[in-house]
Amino acid sequence: TSSPDTTTSPDTTGAPSAPDIGLPPVDGSSPAGERATDTCTEDGDGCPEGISGTILAIRDLPPLVGAGVFNPPAPGTGRTIWSPVCPVREPQAGVASFGVSTNRPALITLEYRTLQWRSDRGGIPWTPFPLATSAAGDSAWARWFGDDTASEADPASWIQTCFSLEDLPPRDDYQARFVYSDKDDPSIRAQPSRNLISFVVPGPDGLVPGAQRRPTTALPLGIDQLFVGVTRTPEQNVAVAARRGRDVAACEISGDERAIYTGDGTVRSVTISESEIDRAILDDPSYPYFVDYSVSLVERLDLEEGTDYVVCIYWLDDGPAFDRQVVTESEAIVVSTPEAYRPKLVVQRLTNLVGAVDRVTISVPTCLGGTNSFDLTGPSTVVRDRTGVLQTYGDPVVLCTIDRGLNDVNRRGIRVDITITRPDGTSTANGTYIRTDVTCRTVPCLIRLNELVMLPLPDVTLGDECGTGFGTGCLSGTISAGDAVIEIRYMPSTGSGVSSWSLGYPSVVEDSPPPLADDPQVAVTTSYSLIDSTPSNGARATLTFVADRPVTLEASVADVFSAGETCSLGTIDGFSSTTLSLTHTVTLDPLCLGQGYRITVDARDEASQLADIVGGIPRTLDNSVELNVPTLLLRTEISATVATPHDDHSHTVYLRPVRANAFDAIGTFGFNLGWTWPAADRDAARRAGWEMYGVSGQANACGQPGADDLEVFARRTSRGLPVQAFMAVGQAGADITFVVDIYENRPVGGVVLRDCARGDLEESITVQANVSLGDLLDGVTMSSDTGLAEFTIRAAPLTTDLNR
Repeated sequence: TSSPDTTTSPDTTGAPSAPDIGLPPVDGSSPAGERATDTCTEDGDGCPEGISGTILAIRDLPPLVGAGVFNPPAPGTGRTIWSPVCPVREPQAGVASFGVSTNRPALITLEYRTLQWRSDRGGIPWTPFPLATSAAGDSAWARWFGDDTASEADPASWIQTCFSLEDLPPRDDYQARFVYSDKDDPSIRAQPSRNLISFVVPGPDGLVPGAQRRPTTALPLGIDQLFVGVTRTPEQNVAVAARRGRDVAACEISGDERAIYTGDGTVRSVTISESEIDRAILDDPSYPYFVDYSVSLVERLDLEEGTDYVVCIYWLDDGPAFDRQVVTESEAIVVSTPEAYRPKLVVQRLTNLVGAVDRVTISVPTCLGGTNSFDLTGPSTVVRDRTGVLQTYGDPVVLCTIDRGLNDVNRRGIRVDITITRPDGTSTANGTYIRTDVTCRTVPCLIRLNELVMLPLPDVTLGDECGTGFGTGCLSGTISAGDAVIEIRYMPSTGSGVSSWSLGYPSVVEDSPPPLADDPQVAVTTSYSLIDSTPSNGARATLTFVADRPVTLEASVADVFSAGETCSLGTIDGFSSTTLSLTHTVTLDPLCLGQGYRITVDARDEASQLADIVGGIPRTLDNSVELNVPTLLLRTEISATVATPHDDHSHTVYLRPVRANAFDAIGTFGFNLGWTWPAADRDAARRAGWEMYGVSGQANACGQPGADDLEVFARRTSRGLPVQAFMAVGQAGADITFVVDIYENRPVGGVVLRDCARGDLEESITVQANVSLGDLLDGVTMSSDTGLAEFTIRAAPLTTDLNR
């Protein structure tokens, strides 16, 4: 589809054909008296022979050239005479606007596509949209072209065409290109441009996909409840509060979470729901909002009727340097709650009293202090009226005026609880809801008539009691002890003066920076690296101190600590700077891998106030911080061979680690720390190069398992399969324990069967060694006491990144 000023097909209408004089066809609108002919065509007198009837153009047609743009600028703002300019159009859902300039009448084809779908064969398909320069544009160009005095700098030398694509899915990954051909001879085409035009199709409300946070919504309910819907990132928190008034400056706070709920009359929201937005929605290319804001939540504000508020919404992130969260975004919405009557409850009297009741207590749970008791034992408060009915008399008693929770009043009514107390001290209670509507339909609220309701008192049990009640009859059984006459007086409000909600649009609020604490605050972050390519030379720690105000800094190593023996690689120089700065960077080396250090920190501001160390780093009461230098992750291999085989038989060597808590990893070749152990499944273990055999000198034929209670898994290293471990090793190295079992290969029928434990266990060697980090990396070779077996331990860093 196209806009009204768009030509979607070549223009084929016009005046009767005139003799061709080398000009493009015109629309027949030439002024009267003008003829598109040459004088030589009338009689040919005075024309050279052979030229009569020949028409020669004044100038040649220029080579066809076109230029197209997305969202063209408004007229008068083009950078060049050939820049497309079009009337400004507001962004609309599913609409993409284009402008084209051509230097002669042309057929134009816009081809567009998205990057959502790619074909393995044909690439990305293009969708064509054909159109043409307009008849009016062609006529204006023809007049310019026919004027031999016209300048090529005249804007009329270019034909402007404006059009729109409509009903497109909102996306941000469209591409477009233009193809131009001559309007009279489509075989003449412009040189194609290699540049693709990227364009965006907006979604609802003209929003560009993925270019903004989902707008905040505010939905009122009833008289005094407002629901606020927002989105946030998983790392953020959102706080919503309402402050009285209409000035959005009331939402300007000092920057951190402590100031959000301060101030008289501030209303704090209640979280109603919080959920993750469905992933399919976020991944939809037409989703017009930031996908990082993937958490949707609804907050409820309980406001007062007839009152102006500014609703403040704050997005909070972790501060760059301090424990508190800070406000990074904020919005304000001005709202006014509608007027409503405030019901005042008044007890007019107690009537129809029967039974032995000493006291009646009436209360309204939703009102603070809305309770009154009536003593019925005194003759001055109870009289028999002229109909013989006992009732109280005197001035009406005010229970309370309800000015909060008016939504509940309209939805559920006003609850009134009544308790009667008997002479023996026992009591009975009941509760009744008075149905009412406090909504004000006019502004200002007109006077509303008061209402009277009669509420039954709790039941009492009577014998044959005569002379009470109506007339002189007798009452018996269980009946109500009487009635309470309650008057509802509808008090007008003197608030905002509106009969319906007034909701403004969310506006951005500029927040002031976070307030400074009484003492300076300094946060510390750390990173570690090896000093050089030789891990045995130790590690380096880089500490970054970020303060809330300029400070000086001194830092030095005060103590070292370790689970085992401590090590030292040399003197660790401290750091001292008398320059007042918000940031200090301290480098400490050489540090031992796997060792702890306590660093004393003395940071002071311009007033020499000592700074508090904050943040996630371990710290002590004396303002020191602790560094725990990481260990180095190594891939360690142990292999064993027979160094001096016997002349009369060969050997089979098995190597097995000793299972211990420190080196206990389940699963072969896993990245768990400790020696690799075979999987529980025997077949899987054998496929991984592990075998099961008997111990304690028990012979084990090839392929035959040992006794169930003696069988163990081990690697047959005579096959060249070492035992591997992934170990976290500190500067002091590692304790390694493993066992080497060497079996004899005895001849069977004069044939020596190698790599098959036919014979007895000839030697079992338990190796316990503390291998330094340097020896592990260089490789160390050891021999058994008899010299029969030789085994090698060698390691290589799995990664040199200490910040894993």
